[in-house]
Order: sequence, then C-alpha cells, then structure tokens
Amino acid sequence: MNPLVFPLRGSSAVEPKKPHSDVPTWRNSSAWKPQGEWDTPTDMWAHPTGPVNGFFTIDFDTYKDTYRAAIESDPEGALFEDLLNASTTRKFRSMSGGYQLEFRYVDGITNAGGINGAVDIRGAQGYVARGAGYTLIQDNPREDAPAWLIERLQKRSAAGLATNVPAPEFTAELADLVAALPIEMSGLYEDDHTGSDRSAYTWRFICDLCESGWPIEDTYLLVMNSQDVLSKHVPDASLWRQVQKAYAERKPRKDFWNARPVLLSIKRNSQRLRANPWGMFGIVAMRALNTIPAEVRFSSQFGSASLNAAAMLMGRSGAGKSRAMGNAEEIVRLGVDIPTATPGSGESMVSAFAENVKGEIQFHRHNMMFTFDEIGQFTATGTKSGSTLNEYVKTAFTGGPLGRILADKNKSLQLPAHSYRATMAMNAQPGRCVDLFNAENLAGGLPQRFLWFGVSRTQEMRNHKDDTDMEPYEVPERNWSGVARIKATRAMRDFYDQFEDDMEDEKIPEYKSHDGMNRTKIAVALMVLDGRTELNDEDWDLSALVMAHSDSVREDVRSELAAAEAASNRAKGVNAAKAKRAEDNTLVELDTVEARVAEVLKAKGPLTPGVIRNSISKNQRQHVEAVLNSPKFMRNGNKYAVAN
Repeated sequence: MNPLVFPLRGSSAVEPKKPHSDVPTWRNSSAWKPQGEWDTPTDMWAHPTGPVNGFFTIDFDTYKDTYRAAIESDPEGALFEDLLNASTTRKFRSMSGGYQLEFRYVDGITNAGGINGAVDIRGAQGYVARGAGYTLIQDNPREDAPAWLIERLQKRSAAGLATNVPAPEFTAELADLVAALPIEMSGLYEDDHTGSDRSAYTWRFICDLCESGWPIEDTYLLVMNSQDVLSKHVPDASLWRQVQKAYAERKPRKDFWNARPVLLSIKRNSQRLRANPWGMFGIVAMRALNTIPAEVRFSSQFGSASLNAAAMLMGRSGAGKSRAMGNAEEIVRLGVDIPTATPGSGESMVSAFAENVKGEIQFHRHNMMFTFDEIGQFTATGTKSGSTLNEYVKTAFTGGPLGRILADKNKSLQLPAHSYRATMAMNAQPGRCVDLFNAENLAGGLPQRFLWFGVSRTQEMRNHKDDTDMEPYEVPERNWSGVARIKATRAMRDFYDQFEDDMEDEKIPEYKSHDGMNRTKIAVALMVLDGRTELNDEDWDLSALVMAHSDSVREDVRSELAAAEAASNRAKGVNAAKAKRAEDNTLVELDTVEARVAEVLKAKGPLTPGVIRNSISKNQRQHVEAVLNSPKFMRNGNKYAVAN
C-alpha cells in the first residue's frame, strides 16, 4: 500500500491533530501525495478516507464516559460491539485509547451513521490520523464490512445529502478571505475549541459572517476550512445546510463605521489619535444631544420625554478615556458652543444654568455638558451625607424640575421642567463602579440611565496606525425653527410596545429598564450628526448596534464586579475560618495552662502571679493572668491558691 496522505501538526493526545500549515486546503485531493514525497517534518499523518484510498473507518471511542450509555441506547449498538470484538479486519489502537477498524470502501458512505458519544464514521470527505501514538494491533488485509453496517451507513449518508452544495473549489482565494477576516473572528477560524461545543462555535462563526455581510459562498468556504469543522469532520452537505439556514434566518448587520461619513470620520480620526472609536463616539453623541434646544422633546405613543443623556467611558487607567473627552470637539464640529462643568453638588448643577436675581430666575444658558474625570469624584460626592448630587442627576436625565423652592423666594432656585439641556460624560474603571451598582442606586435607577462605551483598544486597533493629519468633520447646520417634538418612527413605536410588555412581564432585568429610552437617545444623536431634525429608520437600526456595544461593556463591568465580590466573600470566609481556628486553639491552650497552674499551686502552695509565671514554660506565661481569673482559683491578698 502506498496511500495518499497529508501532514498533521498534532503530536500528542492533548494537542489537536490539525492539518499542517503546508496544507492550507486539505479537502482538495490534488494536495494529497504519498508520504515519501513530503518534506514536512512531522510524525503525524492524515490518511484521507473514502474512494481515493479505498477504505472507510469505524472509530470506537471506548475511553469516553459516554460510550457505554450511548452504545446501549442505539438499536444496533450490540452489533457494533460484536463487530469491535470479533472482526479480523485491519485494526488500530488510537493514542486516546480507542479502537479503529478499517474496511474496504463502498460508494455512498460519508461520515454519517455513527453513534453520538461512542462511534464515529470516517468515509468520503474524512480522514484518520496515523503515526506517533497509533498502534497497529491487527495487521490483516481490509475486509468487506457486514451487510447491516453498509446498509446503515449508506442510508444515513443519503439522508444527510443536500442539494445545490457548492463544489469545493479551493484556490488562492481562500487565503485572501482568511486575510480579510476581522481580528475578532480570526479565533473562530483558527482555534480548535477542544473540550467545548465545537458545533456552537461553528454556528456562531457562520452567523457572524452572515451578519457582517459576507457572501454566502465565501462564508461556506471559510467555515468549511475552520479548525472546528476540520477536527469534527463535519460533512460538506450538513455544513452547507447550516449556512443556508443562517442566511435564511438572519440579515446582515449594517457596518456601523462605514454607514455614514460622520461615523467613518470618527473612526479614522480616532485611529490617528490611537483611541478606541467607541469612546470617541460616546462623547460626540453626548455633545450632539446637547445642541438640541432645551424645549424640544421626543414624542411617542407613551407621551413626550427628555433627551438629556449620560455616557460612561469604561477602561483601565491609561486606556485613553481623557483622550476621548479632550478631542471630541475637534473631531466633530457641531457649530454650537457646548460649555462644560464638573458639579460638586446638585445645587451647583442648577447654578450652572441660572441664578436667582431678586426672586426671579435668570438663565445664563440653557445647555451644559457635565463631566467627571473619574467616577470616584462622582460617587464620593454623591454618597456624602446630605448630598443632593445623585438625586439631581436622576432628575436631570428626565428633564424634570431641577432645584429647590424655599420659603424665602430670594433663595429659591428651581429650573422649570424641560427648560435646560443636560448631558453628562464620566470616566470609570470597572473596579470602581461598585457604588454605582449598589442596591440603593439600582432601586433609584441611577446606573440604568448611563450608556456604556469601551475605550480600551483591541489588538486590531493597535495594529492599525494612521499618521496622517486630523480631518475634522463639519456637521450640517440644523434648523430647529418650528420643531417642538421629535417623533418616533413606526419601527420605534412597535419596539416600545414590545419593550413595555416585556417590562410588565418581568422579562427585562431591572438594570436594563432604561435601555429602550437610551436607544432612543442614541438614534436622536445619530439624527443630529447627520444634520437632520427628523428621525428615519436607519437612525433606529444603527442605534441597535450602539446598544449592542453598550450592553457588552456593561456586562463586562458587572461580571468583573461579581467576580471581585465572589473573591472577597471567599477571602472573608477563609479569614473567618482562620479566626475561628485561632480561637479554638487559644481555648485549648488556656485549658492546658490552667491545668499546669493548678499543678504548681498544689505542689508549692499559695503563690504570687510572678512566681507562678516563672514556674511554667515561657510560651504559656502570656495566659497566666487570664487563667487566674478562673473560678478554679481563689485569691488571698496578692497570692493565689487552688479553690476548695
């Protein structure tokens, strides 16, 4: 025998046996050749099964915990077991401890027909590993498979065939497709998720490619060559059906950064600043909302609502949070002055807009963007006894009356509802958000009102360096004359009805209760950045992508806080156990010292504490004073004796 083979990378039971990098398109049979014609240094080889080498394999995973139950659950399981024990065909023992029987190939057998968790089939479109770790234990010619087995495998293989399966024509185009994969998808292509649910990762890869707008044929070629599919030997027909299913059920997501010139400008200028464009967009969105006249509100079937909003920029120290705050004004020019301030109290928020002049409110301005360089500033101020900051911030987000009315008219200062436009941006590190998510703030709705933006750069962002000059984007002038309300689109109204139902049915957790309104505010910000005063469907579609990012950042923060709390609780438990053990040890030691002191006093009579201490070992002397207070001893003057 001189079979056609190709080299594998794996060389142990734990290292995945993947096709070697010398064979990027292993499914193309023109890449197979006899082992002696390969120069690749490896001790593991793949032998393609099926018509090309004239055999198929039955792989018995007897080492798996699932083997016995799986065999017993299949109507023909006993026949498989008899085959393993009685067959005299060519037989191997695998490095994992299983067994493989090789039979002469029969047309119509693919990789279908095994028993999940116990028996795998390798026919057309499959391969088996041979080399280091594989032992030939029956060196006999391959025999014909029994009739019952051929019938089963042909029937199962036929049932798995799909129509219109693209011919696997793999050329240099595949390398181009791999090179074009976004960094966040490269792991789904390259990694073998051994020990995990490979099928779930494959489905995720298919859906990500579909929703990113990849053509269906390109998706099929990429997924077909992904390591999870190669390792699992997924039949082409089965894989094609999965791809067709995804493309029937899902639709491509819009490419957020290329959807509009202003968004592309934010991305490119962020790259020039070595900044994450999401953090920059968060600040730009807050600035855009700040340009809307204070009296203009959003209108839907549930009435009108304020467009005041807040953004949380999340990242480690030095990740670029301040870079976003400091450069957003230059990246996107909105044509309106947007003053900023850091409030030290709720009252200072009010005075940023107006003052009391002889009992009358006199506005300095109607818009203000409040900023905090660190969340610590906000939480430290907000948690002080008597502080009004947290309550004023929550009120400002709803556009409600802001301030206080006092008995002395000349000291009162309360802004009428919807007479001010307030937006907020705050920098934070995940570990410092504990107070924001405490029970009191959650009940009051404070963290729910923030939109969350990540500022840490991905590896792809670090690799993409742009040293060209900044190109500020000029937002077209908006004419707000005659605009009192920004009306919801039909798609938005449908969304609100469903969101309201889900809230009433408690399907939406408390910390997501403001997500509907937050998405609305992003849609309106996108509208402003596009130079319009009316919403359209694209604003709403794009806002969903922003919310997906916001949700992801918020979930990362919550996960980190939960992990920190769990670690803290474990540490507290360990410390409590140590304290209890120390206490128990002390009690035992006190009993020992008490017995020793009693022994000394019985032998020598009444003694002073100093003499008693000198009569026992040094490591016990620290407990003498405590022991002498025991009812077991009595005091006479400055001497102690054993009580009668």
